[in-house]
Amino acid sequence: MPTTYQTKKRITKYALTVVLLLVPTSAAVLSAEGFCFDRWRFLSDAEMIEPVVRTLAEQNQMAIDSTESAIREFLRGNPYCCAVDRHPDRRNWLDVLTGWNIAEVEVNFEMNPKRTYLRGENFYKRYVSVSACGKFLRYGRGTSTATLETADGQAKPTAKR
Repeated sequence: MPTTYQTKKRITKYALTVVLLLVPTSAAVLSAEGFCFDRWRFLSDAEMIEPVVRTLAEQNQMAIDSTESAIREFLRGNPYCCAVDRHPDRRNWLDVLTGWNIAEVEVNFEMNPKRTYLRGENFYKRYVSVSACGKFLRYGRGTSTATLETADGQAKPTAKR
């Protein structure tokens, strides 16, 4: 029969093993779901979209200034311009395990007149990869369009009659 000391030692050993297994597993699950470890929380879609719009405006891709007021006005005036895909199809299990868990922000905007294409398409649909903390990582695909489109899965509201 084990002594009380041996029983306590065994329980402590099992508890430590469980904790050592749970911590990395919990971190992996949080990473896979887009948890921002720098801020210790999940970011909202708006917190991921705003830095992308700011970067596009600063790089003169958009037909707006890069001032805070212009960015806020753009987002307020175009509520269906942007969407966040936190689980892009191209991400695989290795990306998640290594912490390269990226989200993709879609932004539809009017191009800076100096950048418009000759075919008369003045609008652009741009996809940008961002970290779970909203940090701009890289440009993804993009395409010019003849009209201002809405972000994937969002319908433009119809006029009330």
